Amino acid sequence: RLSLVGSEMCIRDRKETVSYRNILSELGVEACTVLFLSDVEAELEAAEEAGMQTAWLVREGDLPETERFVARDFAEVDALLQKR
Repeated sequence: RLSLVGSEMCIRDRKETVSYRNILSELGVEACTVLFLSDVEAELEAAEEAGMQTAWLVREGDLPETERFVARDFAEVDALLQKR
């Protein structure tokens, strides 16, 4: 089972790994059970450094060339989760 987390859970320092470790501690979950969603690459990098899985939300424009999962909307994220 995955927990979904968005960057709004961080009050500040969204680009710092310690912020995501604090979220994990507050939730009482293992990092590998969390899918972090954001449209900011630096936030994704910090979450990944904390051990979280990530999904890059790119709602407009060209999709980036990346190894990360990229989604246009929450329906695409849901489709990813349904495959698990």
